Amino acid sequence: MSDEKNSPVTGSSGVGTSNLMQRLSQEFISAQNSMDRTVLELRTKMRAMHQRLDVVLNELETQGVAAGVERLSGIGEEGLAVERLAKLLRDQREDIESGIDNVRACSRRS
Repeated sequence: MSDEKNSPVTGSSGVGTSNLMQRLSQEFISAQNSMDRTVLELRTKMRAMHQRLDVVLNELETQGVAAGVERLSGIGEEGLAVERLAKLLRDQREDIESGIDNVRACSRRS
């Protein structure tokens, strides 16, 4: 049997609520850190890809057919990695927005 008065969430001292809010805060901080890592990785990959493309483009413009287009080998895989990271970031943002909406819904019910 459960004693609701002494349960972690409904205790009279509010300790359960405090713990719940602390967990919520920790999860949001963790999600923010995860999103920040995704942004950093995405920016890094995009910069590297941009640099490769820029070097080859400059060579094409100055050297024509003698340009080192072999440097573009594997660029498709890099593009797919960028695309995956962009999707991950979008999904992370949507998850956070959904979480905010759910928390907001709780406050409207009171």
